[in-house]
Amino acid sequence: MKPSFQTKLRIIVLLMLIILVAQSAFIIHYINKIHYTYENDIHFIIKDRILTMEYIFLFIEIIIGIILLFYVPIILNKSFKPIENVFNEIERGKLDITIPEEFKKGPVSSLIHSTNIMLNNLKTFDNAKKVKIIENRNRLDLILKNSNDGVIIINDKFEIVLINNHAQKLFGISSTEGSPPLLGFHFEGEVLKYLEEAFSKKMLIPERKIYFPKIKKHITFRNGVTHDEEGRFSGMVIIITDIDLKKLYETITIDNVKSKQEH
Repeated sequence: MKPSFQTKLRIIVLLMLIILVAQSAFIIHYINKIHYTYENDIHFIIKDRILTMEYIFLFIEIIIGIILLFYVPIILNKSFKPIENVFNEIERGKLDITIPEEFKKGPVSSLIHSTNIMLNNLKTFDNAKKVKIIENRNRLDLILKNSNDGVIIINDKFEIVLINNHAQKLFGISSTEGSPPLLGFHFEGEVLKYLEEAFSKKMLIPERKIYFPKIKKHITFRNGVTHDEEGRFSGMVIIITDIDLKKLYETITIDNVKSKQEH
């Protein structure tokens, strides 16, 4: 496991402290080896002053070294904490954030400024992406609404993510809110077999005609495969053609009238 940045910083401070202490100890050791006969000798006085200064410097070096050893990581943590909080929020998908003005001063002010610029760019990109998604979804809804075919879009979890009105009416699905989770809940018989076969193979399979008693007619099922950006299977599009829309909606109207009369 590689040491963290704080650990590396502490090692550097500790090495500098050891070098300075060793240097002072070396000077003190060799000065103490010099002997003078008379205490009033000028050289003895100089030696004494040098030793005194070295002891003072040694004490200061040890104190400063200990402070740096423990306090510098705390300063860095405090400086980087706002940036860490920002990236934690980004990880949760929240982009409507910024680093407060009071944190724009100090050792990482330029980094904080760059981070705020990055956040603004991310928000701009995210908003543009959302607008584009809404535009594409509205365009897709319009196409499906004006199509004479039934369309069902399934994701890789075998869940319906989109279904148009014709397919909804054909299978008697009253609502698609919340993306109905199981195709088996809505489909049965030959329809379910076709869908399960297409989904299990994750590839195009020959179209299949299936008889629907509701409109007393065979209708055709075709499938298309969708992939994500990395080329992995992401779902299927089921196209249902040859639907007699007039008969389909006439049948629904008759069924609704009978249901009201019974009640």
